Amino acid sequence: PSFERFCGLKRKDVVGKTDVELFKKDFVDLFTVGDARVLSQKKFFQEERSITINEESKTYLCSKFPILKANGEIEATCGSMHDITDARRLHVQMTQNMKMSSFGEMSAGIAHEINNPLAIIVGKSQQTIQLLKKGNVDFKKILANTEIIAKTADRITRVINGLRNFSRNADADDFESTSIKSIIDETAIMCESRFREHAIHLEFLD
Repeated sequence: PSFERFCGLKRKDVVGKTDVELFKKDFVDLFTVGDARVLSQKKFFQEERSITINEESKTYLCSKFPILKANGEIEATCGSMHDITDARRLHVQMTQNMKMSSFGEMSAGIAHEINNPLAIIVGKSQQTIQLLKKGNVDFKKILANTEIIAKTADRITRVINGLRNFSRNADADDFESTSIKSIIDETAIMCESRFREHAIHLEFLD
């Protein structure tokens, strides 16, 4: 019954037929890859697969294993698919809830990471305004203040981007290669002020 609901086929229409006769090419390719893996490795394997059925995306836990003869040769391959869509969605929701809970706990520290740079920007801006009002056009001092403002604004931007990346749901994103150092750098930017206040120096070697 489960297979019939999954495929929309009756048992009498399935028995004695091949994958190619019953399913679309993407389904056939899915089964073929699993069979080839079992035939080459001669052992059980399991993996999650996202499959679109009737325009609805579902997640299945797919298992494949060989049936061996007495002499160790493979006689046939067997497989099963378990619908874990609801469990996967619940896991994603719980993960997101945990992230937002952590985000709430971090809020005081995050405010500190943003307020400190803002104070620097305000201070350097006011200092520059006073110099200009007095007609004391000290280009070297004004340039230094402007560079500090730009650098500090960039730091705030990196903190905000780090928060955005932390809080968003990235489960649908594709996997990509990245360095551990870049991950640590993106995380550490949210704690720089507190590190400095406690005389903690972080240094990462490539």
